[in-house]
Amino acid sequence: VKPMDSAGSDDVTLCSSREEVFAAFHYILGKVNGLGLVNKAVLVQEYLEGQEYIIDMVSRDGVHKTAAVWAYDRRAVNGAGFVCFGQRMCMIDDPHIRELIEYQKKVITALGIRNGPTHGEVKWFQGEPVLVEVGARCQGADGLWVKITTEALGYNQVQCTVDSYLYPERFEAMPEAPSKRLAHVSLKWLVSYTTGTFTGMDEAIWQSVKDDPSYRGSQIFFQPGSKVVPTQNCFTWAGCVLLAHESEDAMNALYYSLEEYEKSALYHIDTHIDPHALADSETREAVVIIDPFSTGALLAADFAKAGYRIVAMYSANLETLVNVQSLVPQGLSLSFDAVIPYHDNLMVLQARLLGLENLKVVAVLAGAETGVELADQLSEKMKLRTNGTAHGDARRNKYVMGETVRAAGLRAMKQVKATAVEHVEAFLAEWSPSPYKVIVKPMDSAGSDDVTLCSSREEVFAAFHYILGKVNGLGL
Repeated sequence: VKPMDSAGSDDVTLCSSREEVFAAFHYILGKVNGLGLVNKAVLVQEYLEGQEYIIDMVSRDGVHKTAAVWAYDRRAVNGAGFVCFGQRMCMIDDPHIRELIEYQKKVITALGIRNGPTHGEVKWFQGEPVLVEVGARCQGADGLWVKITTEALGYNQVQCTVDSYLYPERFEAMPEAPSKRLAHVSLKWLVSYTTGTFTGMDEAIWQSVKDDPSYRGSQIFFQPGSKVVPTQNCFTWAGCVLLAHESEDAMNALYYSLEEYEKSALYHIDTHIDPHALADSETREAVVIIDPFSTGALLAADFAKAGYRIVAMYSANLETLVNVQSLVPQGLSLSFDAVIPYHDNLMVLQARLLGLENLKVVAVLAGAETGVELADQLSEKMKLRTNGTAHGDARRNKYVMGETVRAAGLRAMKQVKATAVEHVEAFLAEWSPSPYKVIVKPMDSAGSDDVTLCSSREEVFAAFHYILGKVNGLGL
């Protein structure tokens, strides 16, 4: 049971009973999620056992190439079922990777994606790949993966996206899938187990981490005085450490050392304090990035390096986007040549873009999940390179996504869109899951926001009631 539109593992609830499903449903529905969106519906899905993978692709005119494949390290912790502890890069010859890639190509084709990046999550379930979800954008996570991806492969999804729009010969030269490993790489997401006020890192331990040959950089998500809570999703991670080494054993040694450090000694947390555009004179070509947060900020920076003017546009009022505004990579130097504020009329937004002085818009891309729908609408209306809006619902709504994939003849999860208890009742009665493992989650959220694994009918209904009406991680 999970929100329809959120991110990470925000309120993704695994329910083991009917009661848990309804509890999750009621908890999620109406809640503001981690992306600042109100959960207007809850997604109740079949639970898929097995390893989950990231399949990052870049497409041009219907040709799909795989930019990277990662295996998630997801575990239950702090009362949440799907917290991501890390992700490691895979190669095409690793088990199941070829099948996953071929499946994902068919998925994005079914969803009408012909151009630009996609970030897919797929599980290997009972001998075959099954889609969890896919976004028509680059992988998020503040773009922290970009540096080590380049070290591992010699290229990355952000660079390949720019190439797919500007340099077709470079896109054609891009490998079909990662096959030559230059280094073993992982992201280690830092987990917090404590509630309190962050006062700093343990200097001795942190210095030993930085001195390790596998260390490639880090980002701590707290400032001294910040409130810290136990990690339950991507919005409550403590930070991230980038790892790379020619030896997989050496890289893993630091990964697991960090896992031990974060349980007790890595952070100092006080548990007793309650914390409270300029334009040139001649016309220049411009790229519009809608919601330039997370990896979208890196996209903007790379297009700027290629000589293009950058226009920032927002898909909602900034108060609504408060949870994603902070997701801008630290240390990134970025400025915009124009900023287009939110407006609910598409014609007004198009007119503002066409009226930009000395700027000609040549591409419109989503910087974050929140900007995908508007990017599709504007790029189609302005007759630019686009995925169009015909399958837009299927790319944004997890339920429609699954049904579209199913209609294309691909294996998809058993699921129902539930806005009332009767919908869940009918779904469970028709399915009769055995063994009893059911996922209940918001319909429009992201990541593992309120995704709940339920082992009984009671747990399913508990998760359903918990999620329905709750504002999810996207603020819906």
